[in-house]
Amino acid sequence: MTSPDKYPLQIADAKGFSIHLMSRQELIEAASADNTWIFVDGQMVGVKELETIELNEATEIRLNPGMIGGF
Repeated sequence: MTSPDKYPLQIADAKGFSIHLMSRQELIEAASADNTWIFVDGQMVGVKELETIELNEATEIRLNPGMIGGF
């Protein structure tokens, strides 16, 4: 971690992922977008969990577009 107020976030995109430093509030806002999934250390978490989860202990935070299944 670079700063106690910012967390490295891997954002999935068409070329793999990019890394952005975000505050907890920015993470919550990003995770609140439609069809977005957020994972902390490989575990999918909800927006409400982001408000209380201990992010200082996290080794990886990822934001992925939600997957849509079907035929």
